[in-house]
Amino acid sequence: MWGIEQDEEYLEVLAQHRMTDDEHFRIFASGRVVDLPAPAGSYVYGPNATEADRREAARASAERNQRIYAELRERGLLPPQGRNLPAHEINEYLRAGGDVDEADPSLPPSAETPEHRAPSCASCAQPRVPPSRA
Repeated sequence: MWGIEQDEEYLEVLAQHRMTDDEHFRIFASGRVVDLPAPAGSYVYGPNATEADRREAARASAERNQRIYAELRERGLLPPQGRNLPAHEINEYLRAGGDVDEADPSLPPSAETPEHRAPSCASCAQPRVPPSRA
Protein backbone atom coordinates (compact mmCIF):
# COMPACT_ATOMS: atom_id res chain seq x y z
CA MET A 1 0.00 0.00 0.00
CA TRP A 2 1.40 3.38 -0.98
CA GLY A 3 1.13 6.49 1.19
CA ILE A 4 2.68 9.79 2.22
CA GLU A 5 3.82 10.76 5.70
CA GLN A 6 5.39 14.17 6.43
CA ASP A 7 5.80 14.84 2.68
CA GLU A 8 7.69 11.56 2.13
CA GLU A 9 6.27 8.68 0.11
CA TYR A 10 6.32 5.17 1.52
CA LEU A 11 5.34 1.63 0.67
CA GLU A 12 3.61 -0.22 3.52
CA VAL A 13 4.21 -3.96 3.45
CA LEU A 14 2.76 -6.97 5.24
CA ALA A 15 5.01 -9.97 4.58
CA GLN A 16 3.62 -13.38 5.48
CA HIS A 17 5.18 -16.83 5.33
CA ARG A 18 3.63 -19.94 6.81
CA MET A 19 6.80 -20.85 8.73
CA THR A 20 7.71 -17.48 10.27
CA ASP A 21 6.05 -14.59 12.03
CA ASP A 22 4.45 -11.92 9.90
CA GLU A 23 6.36 -8.69 9.29
CA HIS A 24 4.71 -5.30 8.87
CA PHE A 25 6.78 -2.26 7.93
CA ARG A 26 7.05 0.89 5.85
CA ILE A 27 9.86 1.62 3.41
CA PHE A 28 10.22 5.35 2.80
CA ALA A 29 11.57 7.00 -0.35
CA SER A 30 14.70 8.00 1.60
CA GLY A 31 15.41 4.31 2.35
CA ARG A 32 14.33 4.57 5.96
CA VAL A 33 12.43 1.52 7.23
CA VAL A 34 9.94 1.68 10.10
CA ASP A 35 8.66 -1.48 11.77
CA LEU A 36 4.93 -1.56 12.51
CA PRO A 37 2.89 -3.87 14.76
CA ALA A 38 2.43 -7.38 13.38
CA PRO A 39 0.77 -10.47 14.81
CA ALA A 40 3.12 -12.53 16.97
CA GLY A 41 3.37 -16.31 16.90
CA SER A 42 4.57 -16.59 20.49
CA TYR A 43 4.39 -14.88 23.84
CA VAL A 44 6.54 -14.93 26.95
CA TYR A 45 6.11 -15.21 30.68
CA GLY A 46 8.62 -15.34 33.50
CA PRO A 47 10.26 -18.48 34.85
CA ASN A 48 8.23 -18.23 38.07
CA ALA A 49 4.92 -17.54 36.33
CA THR A 50 1.84 -19.05 37.90
CA GLU A 51 -0.84 -20.80 35.86
CA ALA A 52 -2.87 -17.59 36.11
CA ASP A 53 0.12 -15.61 34.73
CA ARG A 54 0.38 -18.04 31.81
CA ARG A 55 -3.34 -17.77 31.09
CA GLU A 56 -3.11 -13.97 31.16
CA ALA A 57 -0.12 -13.98 28.79
CA ALA A 58 -2.02 -16.24 26.36
CA ARG A 59 -5.16 -14.09 26.59
CA ALA A 60 -3.26 -10.82 26.12
CA SER A 61 -1.35 -12.21 23.13
CA ALA A 62 -4.52 -13.49 21.44
CA GLU A 63 -6.30 -10.18 22.08
CA ARG A 64 -3.36 -8.18 20.67
CA ASN A 65 -3.22 -10.39 17.57
CA GLN A 66 -6.99 -10.11 17.01
CA ARG A 67 -6.74 -6.32 17.15
CA ILE A 68 -3.79 -6.23 14.74
CA TYR A 69 -5.47 -8.59 12.25
CA ALA A 70 -8.55 -6.35 12.27
CA GLU A 71 -6.42 -3.22 11.72
CA LEU A 72 -4.54 -4.86 8.84
CA ARG A 73 -7.85 -5.78 7.19
CA GLU A 74 -9.16 -2.22 7.64
CA ARG A 75 -6.01 -0.91 5.93
CA GLY A 76 -6.44 -3.33 3.02
CA LEU A 77 -3.28 -5.30 3.78
CA LEU A 78 -5.14 -8.56 4.46
CA PRO A 79 -8.01 -10.12 2.51
CA PRO A 80 -11.32 -10.72 4.30
CA GLN A 81 -11.19 -13.48 6.89
CA GLY A 82 -11.39 -16.87 5.19
CA ARG A 83 -10.01 -15.56 1.87
CA ASN A 84 -6.26 -15.75 2.57
CA LEU A 85 -4.05 -18.71 1.72
CA PRO A 86 -4.98 -21.71 3.89
CA ALA A 87 -1.65 -21.76 5.76
CA HIS A 88 -2.08 -18.09 6.70
CA GLU A 89 -5.68 -18.69 7.78
CA ILE A 90 -4.48 -21.48 10.08
CA ASN A 91 -1.76 -19.25 11.55
CA GLU A 92 -4.26 -16.47 12.15
CA TYR A 93 -6.66 -18.90 13.82
CA LEU A 94 -3.95 -20.14 16.18
CA ARG A 95 -2.40 -16.72 16.90
CA ALA A 96 -5.79 -15.17 17.61
CA GLY A 97 -6.55 -17.77 20.28
CA GLY A 98 -8.63 -20.16 18.21
CA ASP A 99 -6.91 -23.25 19.60
CA VAL A 100 -7.99 -23.22 23.22
CA ASP A 101 -8.21 -25.81 25.92
CA GLU A 102 -11.78 -27.15 26.18
CA ALA A 103 -11.69 -27.09 29.99
CA ASP A 104 -10.48 -23.48 30.13
CA PRO A 105 -11.22 -21.42 26.99
CA SER A 106 -8.78 -18.69 28.09
CA LEU A 107 -5.80 -21.07 27.99
CA PRO A 108 -4.28 -22.48 24.79
CA PRO A 109 -3.14 -26.10 25.03
CA SER A 110 0.23 -26.40 26.69
CA ALA A 111 2.97 -28.72 25.53
CA GLU A 112 3.68 -29.18 29.25
CA THR A 113 0.47 -31.12 29.88
CA PRO A 114 0.37 -34.87 29.11
CA GLU A 115 -2.86 -34.73 27.10
CA HIS A 116 -1.23 -32.40 24.56
CA ARG A 117 2.08 -34.20 24.13
CA ALA A 118 2.79 -36.10 20.98
CA PRO A 119 2.65 -39.86 21.51
CA SER A 120 5.99 -41.47 22.08
CA CYS A 121 7.25 -44.63 20.54
CA ALA A 122 9.15 -47.43 22.26
CA SER A 123 12.33 -46.74 20.32
CA CYS A 124 12.28 -43.07 21.34
CA ALA A 125 11.98 -43.96 25.01
CA GLN A 126 15.10 -46.11 24.96
CA PRO A 127 18.28 -44.49 26.24
CA ARG A 128 20.73 -43.71 23.52
CA VAL A 129 23.82 -45.89 23.72
CA PRO A 130 26.94 -44.64 22.00
CA PRO A 131 28.54 -47.10 19.58
CA SER A 132 31.34 -49.12 21.14
CA ARG A 133 34.84 -48.22 20.14
CA ALA A 134 36.92 -51.16 19.12
